[in-house]
Order: sequence, then C-alpha cells, then structure tokens
Amino acid sequence: MEKAYEKIEAYLDGSLNEAERIAFEKALEADDELAAAMDRHLMANDAIEVLIADNLRAELKTMAADTKIKPIAEKRGGLRHYLAPLAIAASVALMVGVFGFLQKGKYSNDGILSRHYTAYEMPTVRSGNNNQALAEGVRAFQSKDYSKAIEYFKGIPVEDPLYTKAQFYLGQAYYQNEQAAEAIVPFGVVAQSDDLELSEKADWYALLAGLASNQVEKASFQNRLERITTDTGHSYHGQAKEIQADLESFWR
Repeated sequence: MEKAYEKIEAYLDGSLNEAERIAFEKALEADDELAAAMDRHLMANDAIEVLIADNLRAELKTMAADTKIKPIAEKRGGLRHYLAPLAIAASVALMVGVFGFLQKGKYSNDGILSRHYTAYEMPTVRSGNNNQALAEGVRAFQSKDYSKAIEYFKGIPVEDPLYTKAQFYLGQAYYQNEQAAEAIVPFGVVAQSDDLELSEKADWYALLAGLASNQVEKASFQNRLERITTDTGHSYHGQAKEIQADLESFWR
C-alpha cells in the first residue's frame, strides 16, 4: 500500500510522465483496491483543504504511510461499500478538533499579543529641579510599584515640557498594572503629538492595549489598526499588518 500511496501522490501532483500516467489510470480501472485507496486519498485531501491548515497534510501522510487500512467490502447490487473511508473521516475529524483547539489559542487576543508585545524598557531619569516627579515615577516603575508610578506621571501638568513623555510613561505604567484599557488614552495623547521619538511607539502600544483589553470590535481600535496598516511609512506598519491578518484568521 505504501507504493500505491506514493503512486497516487505522484499522479495527483502531476509528477508522472505521460506513459506512467496512462498506465496508472488503466490500473485504477482494473484494480478495485487501488481505486478504493484513491477514493480515500481524495476524501482525506478534500477534508484537509476545507478544514485544516496545510501543515496538517504532513501528519496525514505519516498516518497513511504507517497505517495499512484495507477495505471491508461486500457486494450489494454490484456496488462495493467501504467502511475504511469512515475511519479516515473520523481520524480527520479528530485531528481537526485538536488542531482547531490549538489554533484558537494561537489566534486569540492573548495569543496574538504574545507574538507582538515587547515590554518597554524605561530609561533611567536623573532627578533635577525640573523633572523630580518624572524621575520619581520612573524609579517607582522600575521597582514595579506601578500604582505609585501612575500617580507621579499623572501629576505632571499639560504645560510641563515633559508632559508628553510623562503620558507615554503613564500608558506603560497602566499597562504593566493590568489596566490596559486605561493605557489607551495617554498613549493616544502621545500618538497625536509631534514627538518624533515617541508618537509612533505610542500609537503601536495603544493598539496593543486595545487588543489586551478586548476592544478589537470598537471603532477606535479598528480605525487605529486601519490607519497604521495603510501608512507604509509607519514604523509598525508590518507588525500591524500581521495583527490584522491574525484577527481575520479562520481560526478566530
């Protein structure tokens, strides 16, 4: 059966030459067992193409090579009834279920985040007359006292030259404090600023915060995703396109 399987594969992928193809087709007409093997193979391939990703094909090939299933046939009115296709279908259904469960996790919001989120490394800020609150907030953040860091960053007023940076740090503190929804607003403030260093980073982190807080259906999230994916000059254009593809996956 292994040789028959290889012949079937070669026939289906078009690698047989003309003489071999004609000989194989004649063999199909003359050999009921070979014809049954072809039917099983086609049915399994159809199930794969409709229900599962391409990489599961290799597992089915291994299964076919290692398992020699022979048809149980009985004649009824000149027709053969095969039980083997049912076994193949059941095996495929089981594999689809397991694979689908794994894929669901991969394409969940948490699964997508795990592939795209990288924690921001906050730089050390030395205290001075004009940045005491910012420096204290950074120290609290680096000590993982995110609640205290939030209070320091929130306390820096709009008119302060460090306000934009403080808002970016505030978003990071909210995110690390498991307040992703609250992080979106300060990140959005920075994204709309003219800060060349932080605006696109803030835009990206706002997108991730929306994903982390399960806001993917909201217009604000969709608008941000659309804007980044259509801006080919955006620093995070490629990564946003990947997220967009993940969100549109069959496995969501």
